[in-house]
Amino acid sequence: MHVHFIGVGGIGNSSLAKYLISKGFCVSGSDSTYSLLVKELERLGVKIAKDDEDKLVENCDVVVISSAIKEENKSLILAKKLKKPIYKRSQLLKIITACFDLSIGIAGSHGKTTTTAMLANVLHCGGLDFTAFIGGMDSAFGNFYYKPNSKIVLSEVCEYDKNIYDFNASIAVVLNVDNDHLDTYKNIENLCTAFYDYLDRASVKIVCADDKILDNYNGKKITYGIENDADFKAVNLHEKSGRYSFDLMLKGKKLFKVNLSVFGKHNVLNALSAIVVAKQLNVQNKHILEGLKSFKGVGRRFETLGKIGETKFIADYSHHPTEIKCTIETLKQLYKGDYLLIFEPHTYSRTKLLFKDFINVFNNENVIIYKTFSAREKYDYYGSACYLAKNIKGATYVKNFKNLLEITKKTNASNVVILGAGNLYWKIKNAIKMK
Repeated sequence: MHVHFIGVGGIGNSSLAKYLISKGFCVSGSDSTYSLLVKELERLGVKIAKDDEDKLVENCDVVVISSAIKEENKSLILAKKLKKPIYKRSQLLKIITACFDLSIGIAGSHGKTTTTAMLANVLHCGGLDFTAFIGGMDSAFGNFYYKPNSKIVLSEVCEYDKNIYDFNASIAVVLNVDNDHLDTYKNIENLCTAFYDYLDRASVKIVCADDKILDNYNGKKITYGIENDADFKAVNLHEKSGRYSFDLMLKGKKLFKVNLSVFGKHNVLNALSAIVVAKQLNVQNKHILEGLKSFKGVGRRFETLGKIGETKFIADYSHHPTEIKCTIETLKQLYKGDYLLIFEPHTYSRTKLLFKDFINVFNNENVIIYKTFSAREKYDYYGSACYLAKNIKGATYVKNFKNLLEITKKTNASNVVILGAGNLYWKIKNAIKMK
């Protein structure tokens, strides 16, 4: 069967394309950008076309699209004209995961990618055969890990565009619930329902006891946390240079001490969730500890990009106020205020919806607000980067990348931190590469 991916270079689509290649399918794809992931797929034998000259659709049996693909996409219009069967990425993932004996889904508003990658490292150290779809680039596995004839599948589960309804997990994890993607769900109640329904469909339900919304979930659940009573609890937390260690307690009994190699207190909770899943699969304690210690992080999660002159550039995917707050807390531990923040807002709707939260998290910080990454949306002044910058004390708005680079060259800060889920990350990486 010939499967064609529109937006094949997306982190989710590309991992599914790799899986189909490993199973002997004929795979082709189109994308507007010739990215590293597209180049990798091309090396694997995938035929690639640009979105505006995509003739590969004509000969395929099935078309797969991600939620990022707009209705006016020329490849999608052609596929509809030719009456090709069209599946969302989440629908294909549902079909694939149904082929496994056991499915593990990592869901939540924040931390999905890191936790999925962290757990993949733990399962690998435990010697388990599994397939993993990761929503980012893990330092060891990239965005996809495959073991032939594996019975276990691990995947990040995205709630955007109600994709979470397409995933049925044997072991379901929800890390947290926050007011994001309300352009899809309209209100927090509908978002909660999506996460609760996801848990209800699973045999094993794992939730964070420190999350107020998840604390209200009434299903039979396994809990983990730091602050509140939980089945698995981290105590005696110690921070050194931004990295944490802690003692793990299971219902009041100490199991072992954990040492993490990644930055930030939030990763203690991510590690706890990975531990709980690993214990359900009978991974030995020594392999859990080995996997957590060996996990070095995911791309765009506190990633050091390099230097321009004497200034170090760091990138973090944080694009929601809750995530940004965690990143700033870690920065203060590491650099004692010696940093310049550059924030690229992701979509006008999110900026508008969480406007006051963005102001609160950035007020009195040394911050530049770069032009909005609009993604799928039309311009909205009241959700724009320009309007946001005007309302943040001490913030500067910059819309030209060349001007942005000039400002960073003149900064007194030793560290420049790029925040956001847009393409500024790639522009900075290219600038460092070309310097």
